[in-house]
Parts: sequence; C-alpha cells; structure tokens
Amino acid sequence: MVKSSLVDRFLVSSGTSGEGSESETREEDLKRAFEAAVGSLGVFEYMFAEREVRWAEEMRRITEDRERVENLLRQVIGGERNGSTTTPTAPPLL
Repeated sequence: MVKSSLVDRFLVSSGTSGEGSESETREEDLKRAFEAAVGSLGVFEYMFAEREVRWAEEMRRITEDRERVENLLRQVIGGERNGSTTTPTAPPLL
C-alpha cells in the first residue's frame, strides 16, 4: 500500500474536477479535503495504536528484567549465613 501525504491526495483529487459552477467545485474540493483529512486521521490512529502496543511490551520487559535483577541481588547479597538470614551490608569504601 502506497501512502501519500494529505497535500498529494488533495492536489490529485482537485485536479480532476469537471464542469460545474464555482461554488459546486469549491464544495467538492472541500469535501475531498475533508475525506483526505479523515483518512489521514485513520492512519494516525493506527500508528498510535501500534506504538502503544510496543510501549506496553517494552514496559513488561523492563519489569521482568528488574525482577530478575532484584532476585539475583537477593541471592548474591542477601544469602543465608550459618543457617540464619542476614541483612545485606554495603561493601566498605576504599
């Protein structure tokens, strides 16, 4: 599917106007411009929906990654010592 800009679609459609009064021609041009604008909004809606789906998926992945890192840190830093759970402490500063 070839996508054209709103201006391109309007110029193509207005160049094909036939005989008729000036007011009829103007009305037809406005109608075509309106239809092109509505079509463009439809494309924009589709693009927005796709971006929203990608954003939700990325947020899900970030949450999963964060949970994995937290679990790893708990295993490495907050392990059991001598059978009792200890609170992790920060390493000494040099």
